[in-house]
Amino acid sequence: MLTFGGLMVMLELTTPGGLIFNRPDAEIAALADEAFLTAEGRQIFFDARPRFRDEDELSQACDQRAFEPDDSDGGTTVGCYTGYDVISIFKPDDARLRPMMVTTAAHELLHAAYARLDPAERDEVDALVEAELMRVPADDGVHGQIAASVGDRSENRANELFAYLGSQVVLDEGFDPELETYYARYFTDRDALVDVFLAFESTLDGSGVELENGWADTGRS
Repeated sequence: MLTFGGLMVMLELTTPGGLIFNRPDAEIAALADEAFLTAEGRQIFFDARPRFRDEDELSQACDQRAFEPDDSDGGTTVGCYTGYDVISIFKPDDARLRPMMVTTAAHELLHAAYARLDPAERDEVDALVEAELMRVPADDGVHGQIAASVGDRSENRANELFAYLGSQVVLDEGFDPELETYYARYFTDRDALVDVFLAFESTLDGSGVELENGWADTGRS
């Protein structure tokens, strides 16, 4: 099945034995490579049918929460993972924003991974991310992003912590080894993944380059 208009994501193939499987679109597969996904991470990512969206499509796919300004440091929404097990990623016209797409893909992949944890694993992860957030410097912009994404939906807090910390934060001493073990299931090199985000953030903050829509900070849900 092929869907055009920017949403061509999966090709359904049949093996000689009659098994049906999905092959990701080349651009989606490239994004998975850039996000340093492991085999398990790639499987979850592809199973969640990642799709590129323009501004209007993203607003609809993310339940009208996309691109709504807020008063925190969280910026605007550039992607989401919905209860229908679909990852939506904003695809800007400006190619210099590609790193933003990589971080968004990793963030939304972690939401899909969190949804697949069993109750005992989720309880463990919830406790770990709350403890590790306390170690993140107070001036790190991730605090504002978390606040913007959680909003008044406190039941989503641990889920958002898992996604933000895993895709955007590396501490000198590392996270608790148990939490890093969870992240290692999905990323081959989490330090390199976070470097993508930090380098992009540094470019926006330090170069004076004006990028599309003036995004110096972005939010994900």
